[in-house]
Amino acid sequence: MADAVTNQAEPGDGAGHRQPGAVGADPSTATVTVTTPVVLSPEVARKRDKTFRDMLLSVGLIAVVVLLFVGLNGGFTFSPGHPDDSAPAPTADAVGEFAKANRMVPFKPAVPKDLPGDWHANSAAITNPDTVAQGTPLSVRGGWLTPGGAFIALVATNAEPSALLRSEFDQASTDAGTVKAGDADWTVTTGVRSEVAWYRTAADGITYLITGNADELAFRALAASIAGA
Repeated sequence: MADAVTNQAEPGDGAGHRQPGAVGADPSTATVTVTTPVVLSPEVARKRDKTFRDMLLSVGLIAVVVLLFVGLNGGFTFSPGHPDDSAPAPTADAVGEFAKANRMVPFKPAVPKDLPGDWHANSAAITNPDTVAQGTPLSVRGGWLTPGGAFIALVATNAEPSALLRSEFDQASTDAGTVKAGDADWTVTTGVRSEVAWYRTAADGITYLITGNADELAFRALAASIAGA
């Protein structure tokens, strides 16, 4: 009697078990994924287009307002990596500050006159006695830019020269002789960095200081502007 032979299929080998979705698989066990396209209704599509159009109009309106504001305020320049040397220098009434200084400080300084016409006054200030820090000299000052881009300033105070120099330069100054300019003798001393400073005390006790990085001709012109003080 012949021996009975039984073939047993291993799981997943295709003989006794078919994987779902394989060729020849039982359709009842197959997995089918159906993707349904999203279709916007005409009303929803119109609202989406209107929202996008409104956003573009808002951005455009903001851009126009910004450009108008910049144009009305002198425009702008772009200089990556470099300072903007084309921007106009500020303007100040330096001579006017000296003229009205005695309304705020207890002395009346000389008012500069006949200054070079191509100088540009760009700074001016009078010390406020009510807010100044204790020990700071009361003073009036004006600053000018020369055509070559150098800066020169005139300071007047009723304090001692040593107090003024200490306040201005925050360091000990070294006198280096005298120079005659504007019919007066000025003491030449060191300023900040490589700058030079001239100072003198008038007969009324007011001390004048000229400082900046301008050349000697500019120093002499400013000294001459208060000649007689």
